[in-house]
Amino acid sequence: MKAAVEDLLAKKVKMSESEKGPRVEAINNYIEKKLEYYKSILETMENDRNTDWDALEEEFRWVVERFCR
Repeated sequence: MKAAVEDLLAKKVKMSESEKGPRVEAINNYIEKKLEYYKSILETMENDRNTDWDALEEEFRWVVERFCR
């Protein structure tokens, strides 16, 4: 993978910022496999997000009042 990324970077240095190069299958395959892997992990995780923003909101307002006056 490192060689494929180094090769891509060497090509991008020679291109204009908006220019597109050919797809690098090794990199695309790696990204697709990682996305599938992390998606499968995510699907098995418990949703433990805290949706109570009151403490954060209170702290934010304190910072704004303290430093933005």
